[in-house]
Amino acid sequence: LFIGLAFRSRIVGVATIMPAIFPVVACGALLRLSGLGLQFASIVALIVSFGLGLSATIHFFNRMRLEQRPGEDPGVAVERATVLVGPAMILTTVVLACGLAVTVLSDLPSLRLFGWLSAFSMLAALTADFLILRPSIAWLARGAARRSGQPPF
Repeated sequence: LFIGLAFRSRIVGVATIMPAIFPVVACGALLRLSGLGLQFASIVALIVSFGLGLSATIHFFNRMRLEQRPGEDPGVAVERATVLVGPAMILTTVVLACGLAVTVLSDLPSLRLFGWLSAFSMLAALTADFLILRPSIAWLARGAARRSGQPPF
C-alpha cells in the first residue's frame, strides 16, 4: 500500500498486494511442507526477501508509468515496461538468489535456512511480478482508463 502512496495511485496500491503476498505465502507453505515451521532465521529471511522483492516491483511500476501514453491501451505500457526492465529484473533476482543460496553450504543450520529460504523467496517474488503483477495492473489500468479517459498513472 505504501507503493500506492508513493506513486499516488490506488491502482498501484491494489495491484501490488497479491505479488507482495505471494512469496510470503509460498515460503510459508514450503516451511510447513518441510516441517521446519517459523524460526528466527526464516522470519528474517522473509523480511529481507520481502523488501528486495518489492524493489523489482517498484522499478517495474516506474518504467510502466514512464511508458504510458495518453489514449493508449495500458497493456502496451505493460509490455514495453516488461521488455525494458524485465531482463534486469531477472538478472538481479538470479544474482541475489545465487548469492543468498551460497549460505546453504554453511555449517550453521539457521544460516542454511536463511539462505535457501531467501533464494526461494526472491524467485517467488520474480514469478509473482511476471505472472500476477503484469496481468493485474493491465486489467486494473484498463478499467481506470475506460472510466476516466486518462492514463491511470
